[in-house]
Amino acid sequence: MRQLARNLAVAAPATASSRQASSWWAVFRDLRDARSAYGLKARHLTTLAALLTFLPEGDEEMIVFASNRTILERLNGLCERTFQRHVGELCEAGLVRRNDSSNGKRFRMRRSAEMALSYGFDLSPLIEQASPIAEAAQAQRHRAAHVAMLRQQILKRLANRDEIALSPSREAELRLFLRRDQSVEALNELLNALQTSSTSPEEVVSEEATSLAKTTNLSASNRHFVGHHHKSKENDIDKDTSSVRPDTGSKHPSEFLEKLRKACPTSSEWLSKGLSTWREIFEQLQQLASWAGISGAVYAKAEHQNGPEKTGTTLLAILESADRIKHPAAYFYAVTLGQRAASFSTEKLLNRLTAAQPCHPWMTS
Repeated sequence: MRQLARNLAVAAPATASSRQASSWWAVFRDLRDARSAYGLKARHLTTLAALLTFLPEGDEEMIVFASNRTILERLNGLCERTFQRHVGELCEAGLVRRNDSSNGKRFRMRRSAEMALSYGFDLSPLIEQASPIAEAAQAQRHRAAHVAMLRQQILKRLANRDEIALSPSREAELRLFLRRDQSVEALNELLNALQTSSTSPEEVVSEEATSLAKTTNLSASNRHFVGHHHKSKENDIDKDTSSVRPDTGSKHPSEFLEKLRKACPTSSEWLSKGLSTWREIFEQLQQLASWAGISGAVYAKAEHQNGPEKTGTTLLAILESADRIKHPAAYFYAVTLGQRAASFSTEKLLNRLTAAQPCHPWMTS
């Protein structure tokens, strides 16, 4: 930012008439809004405002001759070291120049009405940069208005509880996020995530899915929020869930494996060995899970809780339904370890996938 300010500071000196036409305080007010573009903070503006108060009306040179002691009194006792640092940073931003005498004192030596030497803080760069400062201030005001509009839209979306469902803790996190200074891009992505979220409370993924969503290939802002939201089409996948969680492979593993082949015919594209045996499937599922954004720790925990066959079947079925599941990693967590795990039925999911497949001779047993 400061390099930008220094580049902007390379400009021709303003004429006497243009300096007279420009109001110091009008430029200062613009700088107050554009301070971030110049790498400045409120404390720098306080120092600059104090210096401006020493300029006599009608003095075209805009040189401050006051001593440090006098200036510090006007700054309510600010320590000299801090004052010198502020002045140095204002000079670095291209808004102040130091005209130092040989002994470091500030004064004006006048030989005639036309000839004078002035030593002190030269504030004329502030006026010379009036136009760039005004442009930067206008851009910042537009950004602030855009941010305010986005915040209002997001708050309205959060208040509409009939269309979006969030846990109290998650909503609190989002409201805390909105209270901080955020970029237009981050707010836009959050608003888009909320606008595309489910209209059914049952489609809200559990709190634990948040951490998993952060590991997916989402953008920096989306990954913080969209793990809790899914489009309504995803609900079709497990809307007929059962409270019974069948052991998918303990009774008839060969029959179930054949059912898996019929329900997930594209799995052979993901598994180099296809769906020949459970052992060969298990050897490849961890890598397949990582491709879907599922961490090894989460997948191992799901296997421990649900069994390797049911966990692997769930993963393959989710990938088979990729056109309807926007965030497979968060969805996997929800149906294996999250709030949906108790009612999710892998067998019913496979039945629906099988019914959706076209009938081909190679799919029959």
